[in-house]
Amino acid sequence: MAWLELEVLAGLEPFAVRELQSIGSAPLDVDHGHLRLRSEGASLQAINGLRSVVAAYLVEHFAIPRPKALLGDEYLRRVRQMCDRVLVAWPHGTFRTLHLGAAGAESAVMSRIKRELAQQLRLETADDGGDLFVRIRRAPGGWQVLVRTSPRPLSARAWRVCNLPGALNATAAHSMVALTEPVDSEVFVNVGCGSGTLLIERLAVRPARRVIGYDLDEHALSCARTNADASGYGAAIELALCDARSLPLESASVRSLVADLPYAMLLGSGQDNASLYPDLLREAARVVMPGGHAVVITTQNRLMRGVLERVFDEWDLEARVPVKIAHRGGFITPNICSLVRRHRV
Repeated sequence: MAWLELEVLAGLEPFAVRELQSIGSAPLDVDHGHLRLRSEGASLQAINGLRSVVAAYLVEHFAIPRPKALLGDEYLRRVRQMCDRVLVAWPHGTFRTLHLGAAGAESAVMSRIKRELAQQLRLETADDGGDLFVRIRRAPGGWQVLVRTSPRPLSARAWRVCNLPGALNATAAHSMVALTEPVDSEVFVNVGCGSGTLLIERLAVRPARRVIGYDLDEHALSCARTNADASGYGAAIELALCDARSLPLESASVRSLVADLPYAMLLGSGQDNASLYPDLLREAARVVMPGGHAVVITTQNRLMRGVLERVFDEWDLEARVPVKIAHRGGFITPNICSLVRRHRV
């Protein structure tokens, strides 16, 4: 029996659960970085529209001693049916190549499985990055076959035609937007907007009265404009060269402000950030209306804790969400901090 397995960023599982509920589904169980749900009756089109999910897979267990058994007619037919279900969820011609991922993927058996599947599905084989991605992994009592439900991971947004080093993961950006509890009437501001991920993810959720991105880097703003236009939201996104410490906005005019803060890795330094973080939160306190939101992400968790103690009279910490994000072959573990502007006395 097949099921669906959703890969999410560890720490952001609750956001994926809520998004699943919004499409009338619910997970059977939630594990660290994974959700499992019934495949039967699930719409792959709806699953592929989830913005909080890194990747989705159809999965089936095969009670076999070795992967070689998958070359048998019965088992290969079942794998073919899994692939067909994925293919028909997309326009004809979307998938042109097949890639097989497995321990020992270059072995004679795995290579033969890949060739047989590609031949039956009329696809070309690819050594890496194929449109149809099939994984084979060992499991208790046999082996499992996983077929990704989309030609690219769901987190690899089609609009990202311009990329900057260290750009924010789109599913993390979606979760940050969700924490602002967006409404159509709001002014939404992203300071240090980089390549525009948070701006685009905001408009992908629902319209807004104004969506504004500020950055000190003209190249970043050009990149953000390119991505915004590619997303179809270009006309709705305002971009401007501006220091986050001095925003050209009236006091209490913004409902939601977000920032992917410099981590002192690719951008900024520990010394610079020790000054920037409190200055930014004080300026955010000026422009954000009482009851409004500021949501920021940083790996400098100790610095952020100290800064929040210094600005406690302006902000309430509503939530702190630790998240694990792949980076340069390893992981970084930033915190997303969701703040609510205190009412002025």
